[in-house]
Amino acid sequence: MVEYYRMVPELNWIYEYGESISNFLFLGTLIWSLFNSILIVMDINQNWKESTIWTLISLIPIFYICFAFFAWSMEI
Repeated sequence: MVEYYRMVPELNWIYEYGESISNFLFLGTLIWSLFNSILIVMDINQNWKESTIWTLISLIPIFYICFAFFAWSMEI
């Protein structure tokens, strides 16, 4: 979404900050997804069905990235 601002000299700073923020949020989402899934699995008081469902929901960003890399490597 910030690609337009790369070509405008007065607004180039939006592109630079937008790209950095986007990369930070992308990596943060993956790290938080993994961390949250570990916390869910480690919670002993939960029902195993409920724990499995919430763990799968928490891992959706990681599944998405894995699928995207797989699709990219197979050129789908």
